[in-house]
Amino acid sequence: MPDPVPAAGSALRRLLARVPPAGWTLVVQGIELVASVAATILVGRSLGPEGTGEFAFAMNLAGLLAIFLLFGTGEIAIQMFQDRENVAPRAVYGASLVVVGAGSVACLALGTAVVLGLDLSPSAALATYLALLTLLVNGVAAALNNAILAYDAAGFDVPNIVASRTILLIGVVASGLAGSLAGVLCAYLAAAIVLAALRGRLVGRRLFALRPVFDADVTRQLWSRGRHIGVGSIFGTISNRSDMLLLQGMTNTTQVGLYGAAYRIINGVSAGAVAMSTALYPGLLRSLQSGVMSRTRRLFLFFPIAVAAGLAAVALVAQPVIVFILGADFAPAGPVFRLLLLAAACQTLLMFLAKYLIARGKERVLPFSQATSAATNIGLNLVLIPSIAALGAAWATLAAEVVLLLIYGTLLVRLGRAALEPDQAPQP
Repeated sequence: MPDPVPAAGSALRRLLARVPPAGWTLVVQGIELVASVAATILVGRSLGPEGTGEFAFAMNLAGLLAIFLLFGTGEIAIQMFQDRENVAPRAVYGASLVVVGAGSVACLALGTAVVLGLDLSPSAALATYLALLTLLVNGVAAALNNAILAYDAAGFDVPNIVASRTILLIGVVASGLAGSLAGVLCAYLAAAIVLAALRGRLVGRRLFALRPVFDADVTRQLWSRGRHIGVGSIFGTISNRSDMLLLQGMTNTTQVGLYGAAYRIINGVSAGAVAMSTALYPGLLRSLQSGVMSRTRRLFLFFPIAVAAGLAAVALVAQPVIVFILGADFAPAGPVFRLLLLAAACQTLLMFLAKYLIARGKERVLPFSQATSAATNIGLNLVLIPSIAALGAAWATLAAEVVLLLIYGTLLVRLGRAALEPDQAPQP
């Protein structure tokens, strides 16, 4: 069981006692999701379809470049932070920083090669680097968040999220009114820096000394156990980010803007699903190890189903919803938005299914599954974008998610059957 978080006054202690750790993770991720969607709306309304297209292209290109940043070590780091009897937390933190540092060097080198290879304009290159730097800083914040989640300290993280997201929204509004894409991306970078700094302060004051210990054996263990997840995440990132790049190369900025605006809204939901499944992961591990159906485990099972059902319901009224959110200029994005909502429903289920497979020690299946999904997505993009542009990219995204959902579903059925089979080993 995680060590108790030191008390910070009787009022805060009582509040933390009343709300379970899973509840605080819901609060944190709810704030993150609302802020992400709100920032996307502000960008769309202030920069218009073309400006939004440039913004979406930079963010997605940076996301594609950041495939090596954490390399699937998040879930393994949480497990190692929980195993404090055998592994020192500072050594796990040091190993996480090694992975983030190596990933950052690889991302920046790859980013420079891509920017030069694509012969981007100075403004597009600047936007790409700002977006990439934001993701690199968020990598450090994520490494700190793994410790916060493992220690069930998400309640103390709420002020950090509020502060960083407030800075983000203020910066986006100010830069959007000025029509500055670089200013918008600087707001994202500033928010990431603030979040990483505040999380470092939280970990250092309440969990363990924020002086990393670099242990080669711990680093090797983190890397070895996470590499299957990392390879799978590379294919997953390629699948999720390639559509924007193909649209940019095969259509025009307006089509990218229409697709990108819808995609950024959906991306906020998907990011929330990733964060929520990661936040509930420590409780799922403890529940599986003890064999008890805890509240966290029930939430892990039923939360994605509820979210997916809600997204599917919104898809029925996608056209008026996106016009209401972004304005009449984005009305042509209604059909795209509908398909991406359905894809996001599948993605929400997939995030939680992947975490469950990892918790069961089945992470070796992730590379093949994600590679199949990525091949489906890219292949359909190449076929459909020339004829139906952004709508084709949306159909490709939905098809890829359905393929992955079918693969994971088949694996879970096999796990269930294996669990029901009697033990065939000879009895002594």
